[in-house]
Amino acid sequence: MRQVKLFKLSLGSIALLFGMVTLTAANAESVYQQAVRTGSVRVAVYNQAPWGVTDEKGEFHGLAVDVVRTAMERLGIKKLEAVSTEFAALIPGLQARRIDVVSAALAITPERCQLVAFGDPAAKMADALLVKAGNPKNLHSYEDVAKNPDATIGTGRGFTTAADALAAGVPKERQVLYPDNQAAISALIAGRIDAVSATFGSIVALLDDLKNKGVERAVPFNGKRDAAGNPLFSYVAPAFRKEDSDFRDAYNVQLKSMQADGTLLNILQKYGFSASEMPDAIASAVCAR
Repeated sequence: MRQVKLFKLSLGSIALLFGMVTLTAANAESVYQQAVRTGSVRVAVYNQAPWGVTDEKGEFHGLAVDVVRTAMERLGIKKLEAVSTEFAALIPGLQARRIDVVSAALAITPERCQLVAFGDPAAKMADALLVKAGNPKNLHSYEDVAKNPDATIGTGRGFTTAADALAAGVPKERQVLYPDNQAAISALIAGRIDAVSATFGSIVALLDDLKNKGVERAVPFNGKRDAAGNPLFSYVAPAFRKEDSDFRDAYNVQLKSMQADGTLLNILQKYGFSASEMPDAIASAVCAR
């Protein structure tokens, strides 16, 4: 009888040990490994043309979404669980583990590089400016806005264009931050501000919807530039958590393949862009600037 009890005890100990090992193995599984195993990943999408928009079925598409979706499919991850997120909440949502990848028009900046692990860029974009028809205040650069004390400019909360305007001398008190481009453009149409700054991609994507609304793109427009006057670009890329660098690295391998076989250019062209918007830098280089 004592031997039977000992045997039962041994079986119980083995079961407990097996459970602990299984739990440890599950805990050791990375987000990337889990995504490959389940074939699914949670992705934050900024619902703004051309980066992430919904179709008639309620499914997300767009430049940023399509790039990430294609890369994930090549990794064997067939399902994107898309979560529409306000721009300012993209990185906080990633850090809080509500999502696993940010797929949006998130420009790489040194400050953001301290918070997340950026994948390599999907595109490079210049800044652009939207003004009232006829450009009554003759605004063709951030400096034009800065030197006109009556000129005000609006942009999205958290957008890098606000920092670009500030660096060019536009004071904060003449910048108005909005939840998104649509809110900023509504303010422009209503005459509450004189211009809206955003990336070239966002402005071009919105122009078709703005016909006959009394606004136009400022052409030419000199956005952010270096000390020699050469244009500087924003590089948009997906973001991963710092501890998920293996996921980021796997994405980068697929993005490089997409660049080589023409897939990335095809996606850019689908949304009205060209080879001029193809990325010419990697994330680590942009972070180091």
